[in-house]
Amino acid sequence: MPTLSKVLEPIGEICPADLSAAEAVKRLNASGADALLVEKDGGIVGLFGHREAIAAFADGSGPVGTYMRRPLPGRNVADSLESGADIMYREDTPVVLMTQDEGPLFRKTSRTVGIVSAHAVLTEIGKTTTDTASNKVFSGRRDLSLNVPVSPCQRACPIHQDIAAYVDYVSQGRYLDSWLVIHETNPFPSMLGRLCNHPCETDCKRGWVQGPENAVSIKSLKRFATDYAWARRVKIDWQRAPENGRRVAVVGSGPAGMTAAQDLRLMGYQVDLYEREAKLGGLLSASIPHFRFDLDQLNWEIQMIVDMGVNVLLNKNVGKDPKLEQLLSDYDAVFLSVGMMTGRILPVPGSDLPEVISAMEFLRVRSYDIVPD
Repeated sequence: MPTLSKVLEPIGEICPADLSAAEAVKRLNASGADALLVEKDGGIVGLFGHREAIAAFADGSGPVGTYMRRPLPGRNVADSLESGADIMYREDTPVVLMTQDEGPLFRKTSRTVGIVSAHAVLTEIGKTTTDTASNKVFSGRRDLSLNVPVSPCQRACPIHQDIAAYVDYVSQGRYLDSWLVIHETNPFPSMLGRLCNHPCETDCKRGWVQGPENAVSIKSLKRFATDYAWARRVKIDWQRAPENGRRVAVVGSGPAGMTAAQDLRLMGYQVDLYEREAKLGGLLSASIPHFRFDLDQLNWEIQMIVDMGVNVLLNKNVGKDPKLEQLLSDYDAVFLSVGMMTGRILPVPGSDLPEVISAMEFLRVRSYDIVPD
């Protein structure tokens, strides 16, 4: 994020504290500024803007010093644009006074070097967003090139989803287009639309300016677009690269393994998917109770990947049958995504009894509609 020094402006129009409000309004209109800085005894002591002018005339139009806003909020030129937007929102001010540190570390002083306006801060923040929604054309292709984050929410997303695009599509009522954008980098939006801790919303620009409680509900919009596609049982028929004759073994069918299988098929690799359990999905299908998550919707997303030509081998415990050495010999590459299926038992008396099982094992067994012994 750029610093406030990028939008630093000269101090501009100054008026004395004893100037009449009527004269101050004339100067304000003539300058076109958001506000006048009020000076007294050689220092900046406050701000007189349009809101203060209205209050002055409603009260009889006294001197500027009576109605000015004080103290004028300040920031250092090295602070981020985000901090400038934050203080402008909290203090409800169109202008912030800027200072710069001078001198050695233990005798540092600050001097006033200019101002920044709300208009300049928000304009600069807006430059970091590229809205690609209106230019996107979908023809069954998935972009596997480097996805460069262009907005704070996209930078905060671990998989750098094109959030601006799919949120914009939702706002236009183009819910399937939104779902297609999501699927470019996220094969399991049904799960992430419910379980993600949404760091994107922490870095939402609207949240910076209007407060975190007013950030865009990005995760909920992802869930809505995905549920809309699921209700219509839409499927994507991805266009794949020509077969390249190379074989890859993917071990484990959780989110990492399934995503790898999809990406490899798109690039023309033959994929054999080995799974220890009797079903695909890893922890998604074996550890999340049915009442928390619609497994039919998860299977819909999994089946779209399998339909790309992934060869599925269930009940295969790699390391025992087959041996890992055998896979390394038979394939051009092996991708290991075995997950974290081992649970932990609390160190309490009786935890070593044969009737005690871990929560992970309990959930795994229950996922097959079996009650553990």
